[in-house]
Amino acid sequence: MTGLQELPAPVGVRAAVVPTAAGYDLEAAIPLAVLADNHELRFPAAVGLSLLVTDPDGGEVHQLQWVGRGDDQATWGRLTFAG
Repeated sequence: MTGLQELPAPVGVRAAVVPTAAGYDLEAAIPLAVLADNHELRFPAAVGLSLLVTDPDGGEVHQLQWVGRGDDQATWGRLTFAG
């Protein structure tokens, strides 16, 4: 399986990060059309989801991934919409 190209966040995605005593809190608003990859969702529905934070500053790229192993979508978590 080839890797997916990383691009800036799609139009409509909003995110905020706030430092906390324990690390960081991340809040994101992601349009359903982005999560569903432009397919019509029928509820209940589920999509694969993994969050990846990339820090390309200063040369070497560092990444932190929550759920899964890289581009192996079979290892990602499932986000379920109840409807």
